[in-house]
Amino acid sequence: ELYVPSRKVVGREEFSENHVDRWNKMETPIDNEGEYVFIHDIQSDENLNTMVLVANHELNIGLTIEFNQKNLPYFMEWKSRASGDYVVGLEPANSSVYGRAYHEKQNTLHTIGPMESETKELTLRILEGQELEEMRGKINEKIRNQ
Repeated sequence: ELYVPSRKVVGREEFSENHVDRWNKMETPIDNEGEYVFIHDIQSDENLNTMVLVANHELNIGLTIEFNQKNLPYFMEWKSRASGDYVVGLEPANSSVYGRAYHEKQNTLHTIGPMESETKELTLRILEGQELEEMRGKINEKIRNQ
């Protein structure tokens, strides 16, 4: 199951939008099922720090991804429930899935000048047991308080 402190979740296209009510569930694989892409408007703290959690309740393990939205303002979820391709991608990013032309038109294209560099930080944590339950509670509290 996914835990994301989202204010809003929309599907990239109609197929995804038709499944947006189940964005946080990892359900049974389906033969030849298409992929889903969900765009999250994610909450952060006053310093723009945020996190997401994917949890396997049966195994009592999880993974958090912590990042800062100043440098990674977009968050997408890619999910394939197709048999043989059962996967979820959690994607903090500096651009959305809509591509360069979209961001040029919106005047939101992120660029780096010649000889410039940037550093992005992501913190990945493997959790189990009580630690997993505490993190799930922390993210659920953010979701309730939005």
